[in-house]
Amino acid sequence: MKTFFIGIVLLIFLSGLQAQTYNITSNTLWSTVHSGDCWTCTFNISAGITLTLNTNNTCGTCTFNGGTLNMSSSFTFQSVVFSGTTIQMNGHTLTPNSGFATFTNSIVNATGASLLNAVVPVNMTNSTFNFSGTSEFRNNGGTMNASSSHLYFYGSSFFNATAGPVNLSSNTQMVAGDGSKTSTAYLLFNGPALNLVDAGSSLSVANVNNYYYNWGTYKSLSNSKTYTTTNNSKNCGGTGQNACQQQFFFGCASFGNLGAVTCTTLASSISDFKVSKSAGSIRLSWSFADDGQSNQFVIERSTDDAIEFTPLSTMNTNGLQTDYTFTDHNPETGESDYRIRMITADGKISFSNIVAVQNNLSSEIKVFPNPAEGGHFFVQLPTVENATISVFSMAGQLLYIGSYSGQLKYSVNLPQAKNGQYMVVHVLTASKSATFNLLNLP
Repeated sequence: MKTFFIGIVLLIFLSGLQAQTYNITSNTLWSTVHSGDCWTCTFNISAGITLTLNTNNTCGTCTFNGGTLNMSSSFTFQSVVFSGTTIQMNGHTLTPNSGFATFTNSIVNATGASLLNAVVPVNMTNSTFNFSGTSEFRNNGGTMNASSSHLYFYGSSFFNATAGPVNLSSNTQMVAGDGSKTSTAYLLFNGPALNLVDAGSSLSVANVNNYYYNWGTYKSLSNSKTYTTTNNSKNCGGTGQNACQQQFFFGCASFGNLGAVTCTTLASSISDFKVSKSAGSIRLSWSFADDGQSNQFVIERSTDDAIEFTPLSTMNTNGLQTDYTFTDHNPETGESDYRIRMITADGKISFSNIVAVQNNLSSEIKVFPNPAEGGHFFVQLPTVENATISVFSMAGQLLYIGSYSGQLKYSVNLPQAKNGQYMVVHVLTASKSATFNLLNLP
């Protein structure tokens, strides 16, 4: 009888570990798809679809393919793979705490006080990590391998490695700061080894209040060099600069296969930088007196009066071309600032002048932000006209209706909206109508 009872318990336990596959084809919540923790699970999320992690659970031996993961709660992972997935962290904690964490062709956007707390080895390939606000990436669990990836730290965000080694390969870039002095972002290596596997991989700190912190050395494996950055007297101790400290190297500087190289703030070799508008896109053009070396351009855009810049694309010079163009096919509505960040063959960083452009309002109706927070969102119209805005529950219950006039953008506040609730927003004007699915967060 005892053996029979143990067998039943074991059968129930093993059935709970059977592989489960979920195909997510519409916006939904974790609590709707799966109740509680999930073990040996695969989530196939369709393009343009969001799965919101709205509970504080654990997913063990899990794979996420495609789509968007929106974190409205902190979440724990054990042996997780993200493939082609965009992860939106909005002030919560993502913790891989056992096994491994792998990011392939994925994007992580961390805002506010978000925390990516990796207590496991991390592997990233062709992925981009954008940290802003006071968000943090902690590498506390062992080896971190980054290949063909970009890690950007803006505002007061930072990278903190207490475990390693940290291996950067295939032109991986880590950047602290956006060029503005208001940014205090930094890259901190508190003990682990830092290895630049190839000559194209590097770190950079953008301005006087951004810094690279390392008591030890870093290695450039492509030319078998070891570099120390302690006891540095560059970019510190002068007027408008921070006091020199042994383990700090303040910007503007880059750290690559040629060691630590300070940079200029204006690229005199970039000239005739212009911006023009055409058919819903923004076209940039500039000239460059090519020196025959392998230089790199990073095209950057700001939508907050040139305080924080976001990289849009990267291109290399080819030794022959002198005129370059780039088209922003998804420009922001309103005023945007553009600039070119140039990285020369010897690791120096310089910036073009900043050019502003005013983009006309879209011809489409917009509802944003989505997800909304606390039942508050905006409706923007292409022209000044009257509008009727109706909000329904997913079951068709009318939650709100209001008439608006005289503006391009209207503020809608639904304090009675439930946290984690999906709503349908219908906007009707004299010339057009539009319907949106909207998720409300706490």
